Amino acid sequence: MSFCAARTTPAKDLIISRDYIADGMRRRASELATEWLGPYTELEMQRAVRREVDQERWKGLDRALQREAGIV
Repeated sequence: MSFCAARTTPAKDLIISRDYIADGMRRRASELATEWLGPYTELEMQRAVRREVDQERWKGLDRALQREAGIV
């Protein structure tokens, strides 16, 4: 596990896991957005998936398949 360090005061270091920065912050932001705006509707989810599939980049579906296959 890697860590990112920053100074909070001259005497103390703030250490944040890179995993949290990469995934935890995104997950927390998603939770807050859902809390403030409400959950996605089925139509919104379908549109988001359709938009993502049309993009030429590594997609959530690709990552899900990779996890399912046990590839790291």
